[in-house]
Amino acid sequence: MAAFINFNNISGNIEYEVIKRRMEPSDAKGYERISAIKCRITILGQESIFSTQEVIQKMKEGHKFFTAKNKKAYIESVKDAYIRTIPDQEESNNLLSLPVF
Repeated sequence: MAAFINFNNISGNIEYEVIKRRMEPSDAKGYERISAIKCRITILGQESIFSTQEVIQKMKEGHKFFTAKNKKAYIESVKDAYIRTIPDQEESNNLLSLPVF
């Protein structure tokens, strides 16, 4: 039986690999934004889902989120409203390149 880990109570500087994204409409014009991400905690290999606001809060606490298609590309918060990949000229590392769940 797999053990359940409450990722919201993990402290310290933990790195999470972002493996999928969830999209939702952001306005009446039909634009979409990332509303949640599915992550794998690197030291344990287990997965969890975080809303964008939970990710932003965790980053403020020192946690790091990244994609890893070709190499690590870290995630940053923009105006505490949304998240994006720090540009690294690798399109495959972009959050929007990840599969949707």
